[in-house]
Amino acid sequence: MSSPSIAVVIPALDEEKALPETLDSLLTQSGWTEGWIVDGGSNDHTCDIAREYVRRDSRLKVISAARGRARQMNAGARRSTADVLLFLHADTRLGTDSLAVLKQHAARGLRAGCFTVAFSPGGFLLRVLSLVHNWRFTLTRIAYGDQAFFVRRDLFENLGGFPEEPLEDIRLGERLRWTVRQRRLSPRVFTDSRKFHELGTCHAVACVLHILLQDFTGRLPRSRFLDKVR
Repeated sequence: MSSPSIAVVIPALDEEKALPETLDSLLTQSGWTEGWIVDGGSNDHTCDIAREYVRRDSRLKVISAARGRARQMNAGARRSTADVLLFLHADTRLGTDSLAVLKQHAARGLRAGCFTVAFSPGGFLLRVLSLVHNWRFTLTRIAYGDQAFFVRRDLFENLGGFPEEPLEDIRLGERLRWTVRQRRLSPRVFTDSRKFHELGTCHAVACVLHILLQDFTGRLPRSRFLDKVR
């Protein structure tokens, strides 16, 4: 099988603090051909930072879309021409050789999956939450966005992209798990935990669990925490 091209789609909204580390981690990677930074109407210096990185690497582009992570990721996917789409949150940085490993697996036929996530900086509760995220994927084959979800373009388009509603990552994962074999790759990605610390780690973890419980019982998740992190 020929070597697939990889596009990295980064939805961003007021991420001036975290975006530089995310983009620095991307520029150290081999194997990607396109990077789409999709701004959802930031009121800080996110776009200025993104444009500075565009000047450093012509593979990067900055576009705008209506606010909402699903809408932003779908907009980036529509602009891309690559074989594989990697959706990387603006506050999540790639670990060493993440994209080289993805490229190898995609060349062998892997069509969808995610990476192993860790929160940085951590702490006991966030280490536990990371373990739960990774263990949950092993059981359910549904990835969270923090795990840097990837999928072949044709499969993504056939499934209609991300549903433009809360918990878009889970909704798409529910469609994928009955459609294709997925895998969690061992390179770690590191999600900035500052939003957890700003809200109070215990409170934020409780909010995550409450949102998941609401979703499991079939109710539309409603939470100020959900608004903040989305």
